[in-house]
Parts: sequence; C-alpha cells; structure tokens
Amino acid sequence: MTELVQRITAVAAASIGLLVSDAPAAGAEEDDHPARLSLIAEQAEASPGQTIYLGVMLDMDEDWHTYWPGQNDSGFPLRFSIEAPEGYTVGEPMWPAPERYSATDLVLDYVYHDVALVLVPVEVPSDASEGDASFSVSAEWLVCREACIPGDGTAELAVAIGSSSKVGEHAELFKTARDRVPRSSTSMAMRVRDDHLVVRVPAADVLEFYPHESGRSLADHMTDGRSTQGGLRIRLEPGDEPVRGVVRVTANRGHTRYYWIEIEE
Repeated sequence: MTELVQRITAVAAASIGLLVSDAPAAGAEEDDHPARLSLIAEQAEASPGQTIYLGVMLDMDEDWHTYWPGQNDSGFPLRFSIEAPEGYTVGEPMWPAPERYSATDLVLDYVYHDVALVLVPVEVPSDASEGDASFSVSAEWLVCREACIPGDGTAELAVAIGSSSKVGEHAELFKTARDRVPRSSTSMAMRVRDDHLVVRVPAADVLEFYPHESGRSLADHMTDGRSTQGGLRIRLEPGDEPVRGVVRVTANRGHTRYYWIEIEE
C-alpha cells in the first residue's frame, strides 16, 4: 500500500467514524478482498484506425462502495494508469455519474455501489499489425461498508486486431456505463454570481449537483446540493477555480439525465 493510500485512508476513517480493516491491502488476485480489479474491452476484435473502449472495472461485494473523483467527505476515488502498445493513444477516462450517498448525517460522498466501470477510449494506429494488442492497468482504491479497506493491483487484457470490428461479451456493461456518462450542458440555464452557483430546470422533479474534485469548493454540499423545487442555489467557497461537476436532472416520472458543467464567475 502506497504512502498516499495509507494517509488518505486514515483521514477517511477519522472523518466518518468507520474502522479501517487491519487486513492487508489486496491486489487483484486476492479473492478475500471485497473488490476485484479487472481490465475489459467493449470490442472482441478491432481494426486498424478504430477507436476502441477499455473498461477499468472494480467489482465489489454486495453493499460495498468506492468513490467518484468528487469533493467527498471521506474517501478517495479509484486511481489508475494504463499501459498500451507503442503507437496506441490512450484518451481521457470517461467517468459515469455517481450516486449521492450519506453514511451519516454529517458525511456526504459521491460513490459507486457494487460495480465501478470507468471507460477509456484508445485509438488503434492505422498501421497496427494483426494479432493481439496487450494492455495493462495498475490501480489503487478504497472500498467501504462498515469498515474501509484499501486495495491495489494490476490487471491485463489482450484485444485481437484484425480486418473487422466485433462487439464483445461486455457490450451491455459498457452501454449501461455510457448511459451515465454526463453529456454537454449547453442548453441548461445556469450562472455563477456572488459566490453562488444557480441552476434552473423548472420541469425537473429532482436536481442534484455532484462537485468534481478539480473544481471550486462548495460551502455546504449536504444542504445545497439537492432540490425538488426546479432549481439549485449553491453557496461556494471563495476561490478562482471554475465550478466543475455533474448535474443530475430527474423529470418525466423518473427519467434521469446527467450533465457536465464547467463555469466561471
């Protein structure tokens, strides 16, 4: 377990009053850890010049959760790096929207339960040779239930490169994750003024805002981050960073969409 993981894990446990298990941090191969790391592909076979999608997946036991890269009160998100063959271009990770989750009345996090699947686009070079292309991922994470347990590990994957593209056995998992990846918010009424983020969606039954870790801090995301009144008015801490995060809009009898926002005052 890295020094970073040890330090953040201790802070997480102290902030939420949970126990950090004294079990050793587990790698992907250890069956007794409540989470298992794997690297999967949407395509069973890909062709030169195609963009394929890999998935960094953390499969958790029932009722365990891990963290989205948001302004979490307790935990830290899955951190990973992917190694690809020479000439292959690894793009920016695509994070599905998380759930708003309160372990206690004083703690609010943005989490994934049961399965976390982060999509990663990879451009296959136009002159790629036929045969298997080998990829690997190294990762570290924190999963929690009554206790929090850190983990780290590696996983490998081979994708066949041929003359055609074929969808693989994990296509449905990728579709489910992609449906939760936030889309552009260009049509949403929103502004930042006088240290407040204001979002208006009058037709919404529920609005929620999930602040990203790279954005401006919220003064009270527990109180301000959810509304059933068609609008959000969120107090911001002083700062120069843009407001970044995900707006969840639920309307039309439960239909939910997710939007990415990035806005400056």
